[in-house]
Amino acid sequence: MARSTLQVLEILECCMHRGLSVHIAKQQMVLDDSLPSRITATVLGLAAEIERELISLRTTEALAKRKTAGKPLGRPPGKRGRETQIGC
Repeated sequence: MARSTLQVLEILECCMHRGLSVHIAKQQMVLDDSLPSRITATVLGLAAEIERELISLRTTEALAKRKTAGKPLGRPPGKRGRETQIGC
């Protein structure tokens, strides 16, 4: 939904200003203009932000480990596509 906790709150505020409620189907939650909804949105946004930071940290560590081991970084080269013939 957003990249930071602040963006989550801004999106929620924008929705409330327009008279919209945000529904989270998986958890069967409705975020509206109430205080519990704002607290829930803040906690969910913070958890997502922390998870993104952890993913970034793990990726950086794994790439550094592969680099020190002398292994190639990045995607493997793709296979050359076969030429397709169009005809009858």
